[in-house]
Amino acid sequence: MNKINISFIFVILLSIYFTLSSFNSLIPSIGLYYYSIILIVFFMQLIILKKVLDIKILMLIFGVFSFQLLYIMLGIVLSGENIDIAINNSKYLLIFILLPTFVYIIKENKLELLLKYLSLSMLIKIFVIFFIAIDLSFGNKVLEGYILNNTDLLVHPYFGVYRVFDSFVIFFPLAFYIINKFNITFKIIFHFIVFCYVLFSFATGMYLMYLLISLIVIPRKYIYLIFFLGITSYLLFQNYMDFEILNRLYESKMSDSVGVKANQVYWIMENISFFGQGLGYIFNINGRIDTMLENLHIYWLATYGIIGITIFYSVTLIMPIYISVKFKNLLVIKIISMVYFSALLSSIVNPYALSGVVFMFLILLIAYLMNYNKNYIKGTVQCSFL
Repeated sequence: MNKINISFIFVILLSIYFTLSSFNSLIPSIGLYYYSIILIVFFMQLIILKKVLDIKILMLIFGVFSFQLLYIMLGIVLSGENIDIAINNSKYLLIFILLPTFVYIIKENKLELLLKYLSLSMLIKIFVIFFIAIDLSFGNKVLEGYILNNTDLLVHPYFGVYRVFDSFVIFFPLAFYIINKFNITFKIIFHFIVFCYVLFSFATGMYLMYLLISLIVIPRKYIYLIFFLGITSYLLFQNYMDFEILNRLYESKMSDSVGVKANQVYWIMENISFFGQGLGYIFNINGRIDTMLENLHIYWLATYGIIGITIFYSVTLIMPIYISVKFKNLLVIKIISMVYFSALLSSIVNPYALSGVVFMFLILLIAYLMNYNKNYIKGTVQCSFL
């Protein structure tokens, strides 16, 4: 089996992993399979990629899991917390075992191919959720029975329309990669569909991320498109929704949501420590008991403490910022960075980044830096998202 075939097989397997993870909410029965893909790729890299396993890669993998194990032990020592909780809250780092595979893919110049397949998968998912939302809210509700009874999508009536929340909404910037080569007509249609995809999620944090990403990807001369989409959505919804009731619901939701997150901020200000609480800690904030917080960054700060969070953010925040700035003219890095930082910023209001798929994009950035070759980078990559 030659190198080209091996790298292509890895690309296909990782694309399948992403697609299965993405469509798991629509077809819950496929949930176990994407973990199987990780194991298959892991054992393949042990057998095939021995030459890629240099000291830098091994040290990073060892460091990540040693760091997490240290805080699992700290949680047990300090408060004897449940190890099952600690392990469950650490699963998102499992993707780091595939670092050699990502380094190899980039070394073999297959990053663009991988991103193309991931982008296509996300594009299909956006179209599927869009048509589901349109059917439920404005159509004949052909899919209502299946969606409500056989999927894990968060779907419920929302004063005249349906809320259709897909947890993979945080990956919507990924689809911009594949539409880069399409004509202007398709791009405008695509922007409208993405707008609706985000709109029907009724997730305030994602509205803000959509606005931010749009300001980045849409040229200034087309910025009026955002206002056009806003007016179109208003006209689309005004005959179906009672906006007075919706406004009261929105104010109530915002009040409750902001209140919960504000309590978490007050709690961390009073309980912050140098070494943290350790993994597996059970939070009791104003009588609300849980093993996870809505604000993932506060959870990380509480878990790792000042010292641990400094180490943690040096890999998960400082390093990707450096890589994004260093290779800012490359389309592949721009897209990967938008996806990763979109998830990281959105995790202020919801722990989206606990998905292992999110950290796959962090690993792609790190692998790119590890495999940096000036001959591979041929200057600015011109791109247009509109």
